Amino acid sequence: MFIVTAKEMYDIDKYTMEKIGLPGHLLMENAGREIFRNVISLVEQSERIAVFVGAGNNGGDGFVIARYLLEHVRVVQIVPDEKIGGDALLHKEIYLNSNGELLNLLEHDWKGIIKNSDVIIDSLLGIGTKGELREPYRGVVELMSATYARIVSVAIPSGLPADEAVPFSLAVKADYMFVVGVLKVTACLPGTAVCIISMIFKQLFRKD
Repeated sequence: MFIVTAKEMYDIDKYTMEKIGLPGHLLMENAGREIFRNVISLVEQSERIAVFVGAGNNGGDGFVIARYLLEHVRVVQIVPDEKIGGDALLHKEIYLNSNGELLNLLEHDWKGIIKNSDVIIDSLLGIGTKGELREPYRGVVELMSATYARIVSVAIPSGLPADEAVPFSLAVKADYMFVVGVLKVTACLPGTAVCIISMIFKQLFRKD
């Protein structure tokens, strides 16, 4: 099994883009499409799906997933527009140009969306997470982790650092985690046992 740190994952992406020649937006498209294919096998047509996107590449993956789920999803962007840039902004624009609806955290009842969703796709934060979560991420992660909805995390549960010995106190309690590329170090460390146990506990006691 190949396991990497955050820096090693960034180096792999850099090599793929600069040496092999695959552009970042194509890598994001491929990652989002493959996660969609896995997500769609987990949900029923009648279930209510929400995608919560943050800044950065993780949010960009979320826009790709949302585009493939277009008619069956509500998308909540939890950061201001100016925080979305690069390849993530490109895929946000593609999503909007595809008649996708985008809800802003400050203008909509995001708490109600979390509470009334059957499946939530966590596309808030990726492997670059450092330090304690701040608002608005903290409030969203807390409520998301308390819901009985099934939660799918993209690449890594938001709030969980990718590297060893990085302290954290709050992360999404995901039911499923779809790894993009290769497994990150913290998914295999004893220090994340509490997080993993919480995921299992939440799955066992969710209301059907």
